[in-house]
Amino acid sequence: MALDLTAALGRPAYPPGAPQAVYALLDLSAAAVAGRLPLDLRLVLDASGSMSSEASPGGRQTKLDLLVQAAEAMIALVEPGDHVTLVSFDDRPKVLFDGPIRQAQDRDAARAALGKLRCGGGTMIARALQGAVQGGWLPDHVARLVLVTDGETSGDEAACERLAFDQRGTAAWLVYGIGVDYNDAFLDRLAQANGGTFVHLGDMAAARDVFAAEMQVMGAVALTGLVAEIVPAPGVELTRVDRIVPHVLPVPVQDPRGLSVDLGDLDRVRGQKLLLQLTAPALPAGTHALAQVRVGYHVPSRKLLNQQATLALELVVDPLAAGLPGDAEVLRTVQLAGAGRLYTLGLAEAAGGNADASVRTLASAAGLYDGLGLAAMGDQLRTLTSDLATRGAFDEDAKRTLTTMARGAGWQPPAGTP
Repeated sequence: MALDLTAALGRPAYPPGAPQAVYALLDLSAAAVAGRLPLDLRLVLDASGSMSSEASPGGRQTKLDLLVQAAEAMIALVEPGDHVTLVSFDDRPKVLFDGPIRQAQDRDAARAALGKLRCGGGTMIARALQGAVQGGWLPDHVARLVLVTDGETSGDEAACERLAFDQRGTAAWLVYGIGVDYNDAFLDRLAQANGGTFVHLGDMAAARDVFAAEMQVMGAVALTGLVAEIVPAPGVELTRVDRIVPHVLPVPVQDPRGLSVDLGDLDRVRGQKLLLQLTAPALPAGTHALAQVRVGYHVPSRKLLNQQATLALELVVDPLAAGLPGDAEVLRTVQLAGAGRLYTLGLAEAAGGNADASVRTLASAAGLYDGLGLAAMGDQLRTLTSDLATRGAFDEDAKRTLTTMARGAGWQPPAGTP
C-alpha cells in the first residue's frame, strides 16, 4: 500500500444517551514511495508597467528585478527530465522559453530567457494562461502552473476563472500576488476554482525563499490524483470538513450524507490532513460505525492507476467516557480551524460595515491563536483590529499577509527546509 491513511478521534470514547459532535483528524502520508517524479513547470510572470516600480521605498531594485531572481532560484532547482515553460505578459503574452531540461545548458538557457523580461503595458492575464496550458500537460509529470502578478486584470477575470476550473484535477495552480494594487478577491477565486493555492507575497524579497521551498515540495510528490470520499454511517451526519495540511481551508459540505473531495497531489514533505466534524445520534454503550473513508490515488513512479485506501471510523460509547482525556492534536486542530473561521467571519463583518462586531470576532480569533502558541499571528491580528477600531479600515498589505499566515498555520516546515 503506497498510501498510509490513519485517523484519530477527539476523544477515545463518548457518553451514551445524547447526540454527539465527534471530531476526526485524518492523516494521509506516502508510504515507501521513493524517487522524484519529473516536473512540468509553467511560470506565468507579470511584466506590466507597474512591475518597474521599486520593490520597497528607497530601494534600488524593482519588483521585476526581484521576481527574476526568485524565478531563477526556482529554475536552478529543476533537474534532467523536467520541462519548463516561461510566459511573460502585459497587454499580450510572450513565450520566453519552452522545452525539456536534458542537461545543464538547457537549465542555463531557461534562466537566461528571464533576462528578456521587459516592463510595459497593462495586465491581460487570460491569454497568457491560455498560452501556458495549450497542448496539455505531460503525462507522469508533476504539473504546476505558477502565476505571479502585482496588478488588476483588464476585465478578463471570468475567462481566467473558467480556464482555472477547466484545469482542475490536471495541474495545480500556485497564484502569487505582490504589491498593494492587485485584486486579491479575484486571485483567491482563481486559485479556488482550480483547487490550487493563493499566497500574498508581502515582502517581494522573500519570494526567492518561498519559490525554493515550493520546489522542494514539488520534488517530493509521490502520489497524484487523490480523491477522498467520506460516507457517514446511517443516522450520522457530516457537519463540517476543513483541510488542515497543506493549508487551513474549509471544504464546502453540500450534503450531510457524504462528500467527495479532490485532494490533488500528496508529497513526502507535508502530507495532508483533513478535520471532520460528524454528528452522531444518541447511542447505547458499545462500538458503533461512524463513517467510511475511501481515498483513490495514482502512483506514477510504479505506473499504478486507481489505487485505493480505505478506513472505517468507529465510535466507542462508554458510560465512563466523561473522565477520559481528549486527543491533544485533534483538540488543537479543532481550535486552529475555529480560529481560521473566526478570522474569515471577522473580515466579512468588516466588509459588511459592521466594524464593532468585526473587532469582537477578530479579538476572539487572536485569543485562539495565542492559546495555540501562534503569538506572532495573535499580535498581528490585534494590530489589524486596532487599525479597524481607530481608522475604520484595515491595512490591506497587513491583512493579506495575515491571511496567508492563517492558511499556512496547519503545517510548519521541518528543520533544514529552505
